[in-house]
Amino acid sequence: MKISELNEADKPREKALANGIESLTDAELLAILMGTGRPGTNVVELSQKMLGHCDNRLERFARMSIAEMVREFHGVGHAKAVTIKAALTLGSRAKSAEMSDVRTTVFSSPKLVYDYMWDKLSRIDHEEFHVLLLSRAATLKSRICVSRGGTAATVVDVKIVMRHAVEHLADSMILVHNHPSGSLMPSPQDDDLTHRIAQAGKLFGIPVRDHLIVTAKGYYSYHDEGKL
Repeated sequence: MKISELNEADKPREKALANGIESLTDAELLAILMGTGRPGTNVVELSQKMLGHCDNRLERFARMSIAEMVREFHGVGHAKAVTIKAALTLGSRAKSAEMSDVRTTVFSSPKLVYDYMWDKLSRIDHEEFHVLLLSRAATLKSRICVSRGGTAATVVDVKIVMRHAVEHLADSMILVHNHPSGSLMPSPQDDDLTHRIAQAGKLFGIPVRDHLIVTAKGYYSYHDEGKL
């Protein structure tokens, strides 16, 4: 079944145009690259099965070769496999270029953090919680998404945050999450989580420099508001 034959609400191209490309699931993005499914299975369903083959871990899927895709997925020929690998490779190169540029940036102000995170968080319809792990000079060592949730909340495990910080030998960190509602006011849960991570950071000598709440129209900085 082709994308054009899907129900209107199930068409990923139309969804991307209406809500932004970031609103699409991994399977829907893959479906756009695929274009068509196979007899009895529409393209979105086939894409879901392909990702499911890799336990829905995109990094594992990206490591599959063209030959492996053709062999493992009925309905995927060489042309589709090459298209998928080309898109994944282009994305990987773009990410490498981005990281090369951002690693020289000194995250000395909330505005710099907001500018870096805006396109990653401002247009999605669910909450995500990211941690920027910084060097002694406040340049980026790594950015980790530690949690993805629903439209109103996401659950963050402080132990996971600290594990990443320790593993990357971070000297400090900045917390960032989005509010899909557009509200810039932190919730009591946001305040509590910020306090708990900051306390854990002190124990490990990895201070929390700031916690930003990001929306499409602006940001809230715990540091600027005197809450860190």
